[in-house]
Amino acid sequence: MISGFKKIDAFVAVVESGSFEGASIRLNVTASAVSLRVRSLEIELGFKLITRKRPCELTAAGASIYRHALQLQEIKTNMQKALAPFLVTPDKGA
Repeated sequence: MISGFKKIDAFVAVVESGSFEGASIRLNVTASAVSLRVRSLEIELGFKLITRKRPCELTAAGASIYRHALQLQEIKTNMQKALAPFLVTPDKGA
């Protein structure tokens, strides 16, 4: 997994699940970790992205970047696929 995408993955998971708890299950981390990642992304971008109520809702800024976050996830997936042939596994050797 490419760790630089953790904040984006958390943001998308909250949007798609509607809650920090749902996102935590999806990402296999605590809800607190999801909240910290999203908050860190908000600080980094300088905008509140999600309203913290049930269900969570996108702010105008969050809605604006959600599409771009999905594109970044697609890029990450494509990078992982491109690198897959180069992975060293015990059966392949170095």
